[in-house]
Amino acid sequence: MISEKLAPQHTVHWPLKNSLYLSLIILLGAVLRFIHLDNLPMWIDEYALWKICNPGPGHSFIEQLLDNYQSPLFMVAIWNSVQGVVAEWQMRLPSVIAGIFTIPLIFTLATDLFDRRSGWIAAFLTAISPFHIWYS
Repeated sequence: MISEKLAPQHTVHWPLKNSLYLSLIILLGAVLRFIHLDNLPMWIDEYALWKICNPGPGHSFIEQLLDNYQSPLFMVAIWNSVQGVVAEWQMRLPSVIAGIFTIPLIFTLATDLFDRRSGWIAAFLTAISPFHIWYS
């Protein structure tokens, strides 16, 4: 009992330490997604989506939504963010933000299904996954 009183009391609280680690993994994922955001020109599907979201005067959102043949939910999500946009990075920004938000979601899912260690591994692999970065 005396040894407990002499033990240092400056240990880091586990939830604080865990949130710091998760924040660092999310930061790594964000840096990897933002670093080359507008190095490449628009791909054909990005251009098609931009054209659908910027149809010109006289066309309504509902008309464009019903005419869209691919990813209508994604079009709903980015409609306001691409109005009048000409820069590639602005067009890709909603996808990057969604990709960054998936990192803590994957951590939570893996922690709930398995254990905390699996959550860390899953979050880190999601943060550095080339496939996930490319489609974010």
